[in-house]
Amino acid sequence: MKIIFDDPLKILAAENGLAASTVADYQRFANVGARLAIYGFPIIAALWVWIVFPDLGLPARESLISSGILLFVLLPLVPLAHELLHLLAMPTRLLRHDTRLFIDIKKPLFKMAMVVKTGGPLTREQFIWISALPLLLLSVLPFGWAVLAQSKPNIGVGIIACMNFAMSAGDMMQIYVLLRYVKFGEVLSGSK
Repeated sequence: MKIIFDDPLKILAAENGLAASTVADYQRFANVGARLAIYGFPIIAALWVWIVFPDLGLPARESLISSGILLFVLLPLVPLAHELLHLLAMPTRLLRHDTRLFIDIKKPLFKMAMVVKTGGPLTREQFIWISALPLLLLSVLPFGWAVLAQSKPNIGVGIIACMNFAMSAGDMMQIYVLLRYVKFGEVLSGSK
């Protein structure tokens, strides 16, 4: 696996000989995903509060301050964990020479992009699994815990789950497109 500090769209477009119109389509797709993430975060956060608040109530001030400090330290790691979970969905691809983690550090902090490109061809189902794993582990599982368990998780778990859900907007859009337009078992020439 290689780590590349550059714009993934620019590099992958050059490697695959994509036309400018195709690159513009990908950029529009990414912009829609970014809007879904921005608008989805407060909705999912409100759902978290609605699920957890009746049982936990307001946290104590000391707890809120210590949780805030911990979250301030850990939040930059959530996008990295999200992308690493994409890679760990197919661990045999992790050591391939064509597997790459792109980190676009030229953009502002909140627009900085991290993207994983798994090496080799993938089937539709493998691509869906790779796209869905971070959503399942970092968002669906904590929400399931909040709904089903008697002892509710703290606000830190909720913020991480909501933040990951927002980051998964693009992944959910990719899954929708694959389920709608790609046949079962079809091999994709590119990968995530």
